[in-house]
Amino acid sequence: MTIKDANRYNVIVTRSAAILFLLGLLTGIYVTMVATGKIEGNIGASLAAHLNGIIGAMILLSLILILPGIKYGHGYKRAMILMFIISNYANWLITLIKSFLQVEGIAIVYNSLSNNIIHVALVILVVIPALTGGTMWAFGIGARQHQVNNVAEDHL
Repeated sequence: MTIKDANRYNVIVTRSAAILFLLGLLTGIYVTMVATGKIEGNIGASLAAHLNGIIGAMILLSLILILPGIKYGHGYKRAMILMFIISNYANWLITLIKSFLQVEGIAIVYNSLSNNIIHVALVILVVIPALTGGTMWAFGIGARQHQVNNVAEDHL
């Protein structure tokens, strides 16, 4: 990975993390409104959305640290970053919508279209991308041997 690629990834991931962090913080305002009864919503889902935004931002920031150690090329890294951005933003947004709709969304339920839409959205936009990104991360760890040798030779 070139320095230009690394810098571009850092900007994209850092900006995505900062925006998600801000969205998570702003969701805290919604949490207080639900908790005080000013608006209707599920308090558990609203708290989860708040935390999903904040923790999701930290997960995105961790990508910056591990990208240099991923042994695959530019396209692989870009796909892995995309999987994590999609899954973390979707996790925040869908959980927030769950709170508004006051549905669980963890399984298909007879006669609950809103619950079933949430469930399918969670599977497609959160579970699948998160598992894909996590698998890419787990199996991509390890520097390319020839890159390590070249770096070592350059410093000798």
